[in-house]
Amino acid sequence: MYINSLHRKRILLVSPFPPFPPNCGSYQRTYFLWKALNEVAPVDVILCDDLELDSNIAMASTTASVNYLGRFPWQSKARSLFRHFKKSALSLTIERFVRVALPRNWDYEVDRGVSRSISKVLDRSKYLLTVGRYLKPIVKTGLVGRMSCLLDIDDVDFDIFAQRAEDLTRPQWQRLLYSAQSSQIKAAFHKWLPQFNGLWVTKAGDRRHLVSQHAAILPNIPYHAPTFTASLKESISETPVILTVGVLSYLPNRDGIDRFIREGWPKVRSACPTAEYWLAGENDPAMARRWQTVPGVKVLGYVDDLAAVYDASWFTLCPLWSGGGTNIKVLESLAFGRTCVATVVGHRGYEDCLRAGVSLLVATNAEDLAQNCIQLINDRARRDALAKRGQEVVRREFSYENFASVVHREIDRALGKQFRACDS
Repeated sequence: MYINSLHRKRILLVSPFPPFPPNCGSYQRTYFLWKALNEVAPVDVILCDDLELDSNIAMASTTASVNYLGRFPWQSKARSLFRHFKKSALSLTIERFVRVALPRNWDYEVDRGVSRSISKVLDRSKYLLTVGRYLKPIVKTGLVGRMSCLLDIDDVDFDIFAQRAEDLTRPQWQRLLYSAQSSQIKAAFHKWLPQFNGLWVTKAGDRRHLVSQHAAILPNIPYHAPTFTASLKESISETPVILTVGVLSYLPNRDGIDRFIREGWPKVRSACPTAEYWLAGENDPAMARRWQTVPGVKVLGYVDDLAAVYDASWFTLCPLWSGGGTNIKVLESLAFGRTCVATVVGHRGYEDCLRAGVSLLVATNAEDLAQNCIQLINDRARRDALAKRGQEVVRREFSYENFASVVHREIDRALGKQFRACDS
């Protein structure tokens, strides 16, 4: 454990997401990283995000415990190109096309306006190092190469585009475009990553790329975790309840849920007519209205008491078919003593510790998701055994203490004598 008072310098955290409120996965990881960094030295936070995001995000998330230096948004190339156009059906159509078609490596360039604005408020000599959440925001600041920098990339951007390129349900032209854009983003990663003093990724699979092969694994951990007990809590619902928790408006979540409701849920209801599928989290109102019309589906929206919905559930469902990083909701579910039926994508990164068929069930398609759900509804002993083993793994391997130790160790490794000199 490091002690703040021994350090005269500070740490700068650059992130598109604030550490507060930690009400979704990206914010929660930012919160844990901010917390662990504060155990090394005092932390200042810069929010650097796309101008099109909610401009009130910084104000809404400001708390007395976080020292914010400001919000420094950038403007995408597509927005810059079209800001002088009159808004019309044609111009909006062209703009949407250009947003998709523009080279993605343009996104990984220094934003001169952002860099100038930050230079006016930042005394670089005050900082021990800068930590970036995601590559794009910290590149925009112009700080890479000018300060000691560590990078956290829980989502490898070019992998996400590669997944889209491999999705056979998409038109051929889209798949070719996504393949080209994945290559462009990978080239940007190869350009910038060697300039960092260290790198964190969430799973071993992210180290298969040459540019990230020496990265340290900093796993996601559940933010909402109960006090662990010796025995699992039985569901308070006599009716089978399958639960999905997350930001339901997030595109991979929304598409995955929608696909399961269309392709898998009818099979579950046919086999188990009393089963219910609960969706908890911020949602897309239009999609929520459509889902609510499906028998047995209940869209709860944002819930204040997650423990209550987990207590009512029999098990959870993670129907993700695309996305990077690892899915925190799988861990959260197991922490609450509920096993999970996940897709291969939802299980990604947990293959070695949360083994399929031992801690949870894994499906390759919507049909398998449905069959696994039916199996767990009908076999309480099976779902309890999976939940017990999964909870034991989460308690042992996905604690904040383990998370913080990786952060501290990588800082020590990356800065070496420079860092240890701060303790003398």
